[in-house]
Amino acid sequence: RRQRQMCIRDSSYLDRSQTANKEKTAMAQKALQLIQDGQVIFLDVSTSMTLLAGLLNKEVTVYSHSLDNAIQLSSHSQVDFHLLGGKFYPKNRFYYDANQAQILDNLRFDLAFFGASSLANGEVTFEDAEDVAVKSLVFERARTKVLVAESTKFHQHANYYLARLQPVSYTHLT
Repeated sequence: RRQRQMCIRDSSYLDRSQTANKEKTAMAQKALQLIQDGQVIFLDVSTSMTLLAGLLNKEVTVYSHSLDNAIQLSSHSQVDFHLLGGKFYPKNRFYYDANQAQILDNLRFDLAFFGASSLANGEVTFEDAEDVAVKSLVFERARTKVLVAESTKFHQHANYYLARLQPVSYTHLT
């Protein structure tokens, strides 16, 4: 019996931040174990990534286009944080500017942590084309890609494709 996929369009970042906090915290703690001092990392726009940002206590350089990651990391003096800017998208709380390609072109990430709106059919997809534009640039420039997503994502649907699960270096699912 095939389980019906649910469209995620009605769920905002703030709504998602209220669900599955125990599972998301456990995933964030596992992801934290992969980070070492001196690395350059990317933190995606994701409620799980915001929890990871709150736990981050290492001397690293972090890039993100997430308002919530910026807020979390603002009090972490050992983190060299860079917010990728542009137009603000309030529903999912991220920034986007087409000129980000110029910034990201010269970067190589040791680790890139990605969330997912959907993992249906083995594809990592998202709700916003602009969000995927940033993630795609980072995905190409990351030595190690880490997907951090809860199992409920297998039963959701989003329209903008990032990758198939195979190229992801580590997968943490609850």
